[in-house]
Amino acid sequence: MVKSAGNYTERRSTKRFSVSDSEAQVGQFFVKLLWAHALCAIAIAFWYQTFAEAFLIGIPAALAPQILIKSKPNNLLLKASVGISLMIYSALFIHQARGMTEAHFHVFVALAFLLAYRDWRVVLAATLTIAIHHVTFAGLMFAGAPVFIFTTKASLILLTVIHAAFVVFESSVVGIIAIQGRKEWEHAEDVDRVGAMLRGLSKDRLDRHTPTEGERARSISEKLVVDVNQMLFKKKTFSPPPPPWCLINPAPRSIGAATTLAEIVQIPTPPTLPKL
Repeated sequence: MVKSAGNYTERRSTKRFSVSDSEAQVGQFFVKLLWAHALCAIAIAFWYQTFAEAFLIGIPAALAPQILIKSKPNNLLLKASVGISLMIYSALFIHQARGMTEAHFHVFVALAFLLAYRDWRVVLAATLTIAIHHVTFAGLMFAGAPVFIFTTKASLILLTVIHAAFVVFESSVVGIIAIQGRKEWEHAEDVDRVGAMLRGLSKDRLDRHTPTEGERARSISEKLVVDVNQMLFKKKTFSPPPPPWCLINPAPRSIGAATTLAEIVQIPTPPTLPKL
């Protein structure tokens, strides 16, 4: 929504950016994605008649995150449960396909999906889950249990090590990207908060600070600089303070989340001192 009054333009955003809101939206997306996985598990069950596994494992894997998201959509437990559930589906698909190599591709695809959370802890939870699965199921398959992890019992240890190496490699890269993505989210939230603070300055408040009110305008501008500095750089002080002639610009251009401090604070030429 844009309001205009003379040369003054104020832009108000209808919704501010929030990391928690973004995480909630990602959680809603993953709940739908997990239920799509449940349908895929039922479809794959026709291959080797693994309907019992599809319903007993596939349905709870999608149901648990859905229950958690209703109570605490931004809770770490919920985010971790999404990563764990995706790896459970990877294990289920591999078992349903009798250990087919192509079914293992889902592990790497699902790890990439988790980048949407921009949280390395979610990637770690998923990595540990699939690692435990591979080690456990390789041992069970070697012992003759009716589970499947690879298409052959030969070189189970070697195959497990190779798969684990690729998973660790991808998880490390995904984790680093997630950390950087989280910083970008947090920075965007800080910038949007500063933009909201600046948008809260009304036209009347800006227009009051004319050059004839030097001392009052100086105190207002100093406070604005300190507030912006605290918001962006997490510092309690800003040194050195702005000069006495630093005034709030009475007619800034449209103020938005990406507006810079230089566009809000106007520093005119220092006044000429009278000759003695």
